[in-house]
Amino acid sequence: MADVRVDVKVDDKGSLKKVGKSAQSARRQIGGVAKTASSGGKQFSKMSQGITGGLVPAYAQLAATLFAVDAVFRALKDAADLRVQREGMLAYAKGTGIALQSVAQGLSKATDAQLSFKEAASASAIGLAAGLSAEQMNQIGIAAKNASIALGRNFTDSFDRVLKGIVKGKPELLNELGIILRLETATRNTLNLWD
Repeated sequence: MADVRVDVKVDDKGSLKKVGKSAQSARRQIGGVAKTASSGGKQFSKMSQGITGGLVPAYAQLAATLFAVDAVFRALKDAADLRVQREGMLAYAKGTGIALQSVAQGLSKATDAQLSFKEAASASAIGLAAGLSAEQMNQIGIAAKNASIALGRNFTDSFDRVLKGIVKGKPELLNELGIILRLETATRNTLNLWD
């Protein structure tokens, strides 16, 4: 232990009493700071225990479980939608003699598989219902692919615009892709093909 020496000068005005009172006050203040620090540490410890053993982990576990259940539900729903779509294709083939499944596969192949089978089947159903042939659907897929590459656009958006522009006769959808459609001329040319 180290020796500590303190020199104190005492005069007749009672300065020793003042130094003693100041020392006592400083000791109380230091003790108060120590108690505050200790209290803060205990509070922080309790707070951290609440995070690791209380509500936050329970909420995280619930959120993870709900996310997993939602993912399973979406996968089952997509599988059921695809099953219903295939059944509809078979019924369409029996009723019309047109194999919608092969039209969808051809369209997916024409677009270099940029359309999933589900998207190609849906688009094929729309196109065939509007009176387009399988070859015309493939040409629409190729035109949309070329437009999306040339313009640097999203393929799915380009394909939807070309298909809807043709099926619904909306030239404004095609104009955005740089395809100019003259309905009167197109109608006249189509009628001449049928004569």
